[in-house]
Amino acid sequence: MFYRDISLSDAELKFDAGKAGLFEGYASTFGNVDEYNDTIVAGAYKDTLARRKPMMFYGHNPGRVIGKWLHLAEDAKGLHVVGELTPGNSEAQDVYASMKHGALSGMSIGFRVPKGGSEEKDGRRYLKQIDLIEVSVVSLPADHSAQVNSVKSA
Repeated sequence: MFYRDISLSDAELKFDAGKAGLFEGYASTFGNVDEYNDTIVAGAYKDTLARRKPMMFYGHNPGRVIGKWLHLAEDAKGLHVVGELTPGNSEAQDVYASMKHGALSGMSIGFRVPKGGSEEKDGRRYLKQIDLIEVSVVSLPADHSAQVNSVKSA
């Protein structure tokens, strides 16, 4: 399994009235070159999103499920996500507090590339099809183009 980290260090965090534990942003952006010298192509997530929603982990650890994805969709910029952290889960609440504070602001994707789903060109790998397994909140992201748009607080 490959992991793709998304930087949210340039995030603009907005706190507004609403359901605590909700956040949204881009788990992946299209067209840029990440730290692994990969470029994700628009439409790469189409098949996965038609079949299932990926899991939400902390740090790619399947033993650390911290919430669920309410919405995932591709748009012109990338993979837009809306997530809800699990109420009453102490680790999820720690992640939420760190996100609100701005200390934790990364997302990362865990995926497989199916046969024929990538193309090597100009020393770069272009990912045309991705079997998305999970999207994690992480501290050390690789794609510096994605960002959290909002974190809601009560």
